[in-house]
Amino acid sequence: MMTDTEWRPQILEDMARLREDVAGYLEECRKTCYDEYTSGIKCPQCGSMRNRLIDSKNENGFRRRRRKCLECEAKWNTLEIGTYSGPA
Repeated sequence: MMTDTEWRPQILEDMARLREDVAGYLEECRKTCYDEYTSGIKCPQCGSMRNRLIDSKNENGFRRRRRKCLECEAKWNTLEIGTYSGPA
């Protein structure tokens, strides 16, 4: 049976691989989903481009943003992956 110290390198390697996979997936989504738009985020419920940022948090190299649609008032999260280290 492996000890905790033996598992740690494998877990960190798996997390790095997952981060790369998710970044690649999100890049593909951006290419296919937002080709017709020049900027902005589309509401997942009504499709409106009118939304505002409610909250932004940095967590372990990820930036999680909470958004609200100005048309239908739906709320959703977006997730950005990168090396951002500035303020939220």
